Amino acid sequence: ISIASLLYTFSVEFFDVVWVFGIFSHVRRAVGGTVAEVGDSSKCYAVDDFIVNEDGEDSNQRIVYSGKDLKAVYYEACRHVWRMMLITVFSTWLIVYALVKFFCAV
Repeated sequence: ISIASLLYTFSVEFFDVVWVFGIFSHVRRAVGGTVAEVGDSSKCYAVDDFIVNEDGEDSNQRIVYSGKDLKAVYYEACRHVWRMMLITVFSTWLIVYALVKFFCAV
């Protein structure tokens, strides 16, 4: 039962990782050109306007994002995806090792 539950939970998590990698690949193709084009620029790329309610008073706030900010966030997302892939490969190796050990012990 423990081997079956291990395989079931691993397969669900593995499909989630494949799904996330597919989404990341789609996003990477969509924004890769923009990141390469404006990534070294300090000019304004995007603006985030929002309202903050402090002590019962509303105030308008603005965050300005430059091309460098876009590039930094893009490469941070790349690092997170690759880290997740490495962890998945390592856990796959451990599960295969456990299965080989199980079948060799029988």
